[in-house]
Amino acid sequence: MNDLKQTHQNLTFGDFAKSCDVSFYYLLRHDIDRCPNAALKMAELEAQIGVRATYFLLPNSINYNLFSPEYIFMPHRLVELGHEVGLHYDVDVIQFHSTRTTAEKILRKYISLLETLTGRRVHSIAMHNPSTSREDPFKNTNRYLNAYAPCFTKEIAYFSDAGGAWRDRAYRALTTGPRPSRLQILIHPVFWSDKPGDCRARLKSFIDAQHDRIEVKRRMMENSLKKHPGVIESDCRNSSQSPWVQQARGKFTRK
Repeated sequence: MNDLKQTHQNLTFGDFAKSCDVSFYYLLRHDIDRCPNAALKMAELEAQIGVRATYFLLPNSINYNLFSPEYIFMPHRLVELGHEVGLHYDVDVIQFHSTRTTAEKILRKYISLLETLTGRRVHSIAMHNPSTSREDPFKNTNRYLNAYAPCFTKEIAYFSDAGGAWRDRAYRALTTGPRPSRLQILIHPVFWSDKPGDCRARLKSFIDAQHDRIEVKRRMMENSLKKHPGVIESDCRNSSQSPWVQQARGKFTRK
């Protein structure tokens, strides 16, 4: 990114909500599908070297809860670091038993919640899993900047690390060059680390971390059950020493 900064202006999608006439620029984008912890680490590193990015957060991710105590601070923290926060949305979820009007209401609700968490207006949106989901109902929206609009994917160069790997064209452009005058770069933080390894190793690390989190929560729940007055009473009532249980068992075991 440091080399790119020497020749191209670093923009976010939000810059295009205003007047923006730049000949050489790059848009750095991150879709947070899985690992917000990796995203926060990347956001801090980018801020240290003076790079701004647009982080698209997914409110209904199965991997993290944006409104949990663990991550509810994240949108505002990204803004504090100088980044833009946009909405990552799952079309399959939004359109489930929805009309077009209902889908737009759901989208606006998501954005309203995100604006509350960031304290900033949300200008940009990006569809989740465009290669496997149904058609994007918001691809032609005038209300928000769509990261997959032709002006950001067809009229300029668009490079993505989908699957945690670069295609040859992207790799050459980002290393040896020549670099396009205008480009969008999509990086998924879950696939990158300061430790050696390829995309498979990164994915395994993420899965292992998820297992560890689930194990911690399991132990917490078990400890909570051991101390819960209702569970204690229930265990006593259902123990083999309980006269009530013995009487109940006798009724169902007699022939």
